[in-house]
Amino acid sequence: MIDYNFNFDPVWRDFDLLLEGLLLGLRLAFVALLIGTVIGLCCGYARVSRHAWLRAVVWLYVEIIRNTPIL
Repeated sequence: MIDYNFNFDPVWRDFDLLLEGLLLGLRLAFVALLIGTVIGLCCGYARVSRHAWLRAVVWLYVEIIRNTPIL
């Protein structure tokens, strides 16, 4: 049988850094969500535009993003 002995002293010692990292991650996620929403709304409005060149630009952008791997 394997016996684990967890040492949480480093975690509690640097807990403020962990919280700071969590807040940074949440802020980045919020900013990314905001930027993505703005881009999506602009592209959506352009997609239903009566200007053919604008619809073509958005179609090309969507196709490039859709076919790009998330690596």
